[in-house]
Amino acid sequence: MEKKVTIIVRSKNEAHWLRHLFRFLKVQTYKNFEVVLVDNLSSDESVEIAKANSANVVLIKEYRPGRALNLGCQESSGDYLVLLSAHCLPVEKTWLEILVSELEKFSKEGCAGVFGRQVPTDISSEQAVRDLTITFGPEARNQYIDPFFHNANAIILKSIWEKIPFDDHATNIEDRIWAAQVLKMGHFIRYSPAPAVAHYHGIHQDNLSSRMISTANVVRHYNFTDLIPIKHLFENVCIVFSNNASEEILKNTIQVISEAKRQGLFKYIVLVGLNNTLPDGADTFIDLKYEKSTEGSYFYLAPEIKNFLKSNRIVFDNAFILDTSYINRKISTLHEMYSEFLKIDADVVMASYRETRNYLIVSKNSTAVADRQFLFSSQNQSTNTLMIKCAGFCTI
Repeated sequence: MEKKVTIIVRSKNEAHWLRHLFRFLKVQTYKNFEVVLVDNLSSDESVEIAKANSANVVLIKEYRPGRALNLGCQESSGDYLVLLSAHCLPVEKTWLEILVSELEKFSKEGCAGVFGRQVPTDISSEQAVRDLTITFGPEARNQYIDPFFHNANAIILKSIWEKIPFDDHATNIEDRIWAAQVLKMGHFIRYSPAPAVAHYHGIHQDNLSSRMISTANVVRHYNFTDLIPIKHLFENVCIVFSNNASEEILKNTIQVISEAKRQGLFKYIVLVGLNNTLPDGADTFIDLKYEKSTEGSYFYLAPEIKNFLKSNRIVFDNAFILDTSYINRKISTLHEMYSEFLKIDADVVMASYRETRNYLIVSKNSTAVADRQFLFSSQNQSTNTLMIKCAGFCTI
């Protein structure tokens, strides 16, 4: 007799996908299952669609992925718990049948859960195609040490979940946290490519910045990786263009960058310009009396400044370029820019601010131009956005 399965689906405004998902579930060869939808107060028809398809609905107000899964598991009446993302569609009619058979076969050997393959779609981004293809390969494996587990397409024993529920507080990788605990208890995790689902956005959701940050924080908190310190190895030079700044403005700039130097952000500071009166305590500065005007772009001076530094035997890894036009800089902003510079391995990082405008593009005779090639932006981006460069605030 078929064991009962509970399929737990988490949703937040997933009506578009749920319509298709229930259609795919209805044609599965394995019939003894129920669906529990854990919904994060959707404003679309997600709940109505679930109820119309005889699913049990559990509402969650303050969403945490592990908490949502636990609520669904608590509502379940099945012996096996299938964890499925609302936007994952089974590729084959035998998807559920294979998931169950894999778990039943390997649970006798100590397997606590099985996760299946995720295949990109024809509307997936290039990044999703790359990540899903590389992460979910065609070869099955048992994992006794590696806690990688993905609950967008997985099945676990309810008896195991009753002993080891998901972490209620983790904001990300709650599946990996659960798998790590399971492995410590002597069980193993199995990856099986056969029960595949189509997943359009991939495992990293196209590098959504907020998701990346929260995931990285969870990875650090649960000690899933070691971060080898190398940032302290880099020696940086700060080049300040004074443009004949007044003593008061120059003093403000020197206070900020002197503190940044004490914090280890710079090793050397070079002041470029004419008639610079260095205040007391600025003896760590290298004063470059440059005879030419420093108005306008500073970067044409770069070769000469580089030669000056070389002649003074100053070797550096990265250069911070500032001018005295911007007073009351926040040192924290300089640190944040430098961290971003290192993380993305950039050649140049420049301060800028975002401005949004409506544009009317016209021809020489003042008629609107309709056939110009435009760059498209999605609703997830600020439309008609203009980035204003503030090179003098800080350019790395």
